[in-house]
Amino acid sequence: MKVLAGTGRRTGNLTTALPGRIAPGTAWVATECQGVGTVTVDAGSLGTYTEQCSAQADGTANAYESGAPRTASSLRVTADPGLTWAVAVGWDPSRSHPG
Repeated sequence: MKVLAGTGRRTGNLTTALPGRIAPGTAWVATECQGVGTVTVDAGSLGTYTEQCSAQADGTANAYESGAPRTASSLRVTADPGLTWAVAVGWDPSRSHPG
């Protein structure tokens, strides 16, 4: 897997650039958060979702398969106050990942 973007552990909100054009395959958006509240991740054409956080560090990985190139120009993360979170976006050429 190739890492397209990674935030490291952070607090607050963030907007950062993604590579723009993503080749066919599977894009992964992985999120980990800790604290009570929610983190909303908007990766454009790769998907948008909200992660419910808890006192224990926990996370999810969301896969988005595509047989055609996609455009994803920015990653926006909105977090409730007091949360610590990290998001990574990756890509691999395969299109057959279990859900």
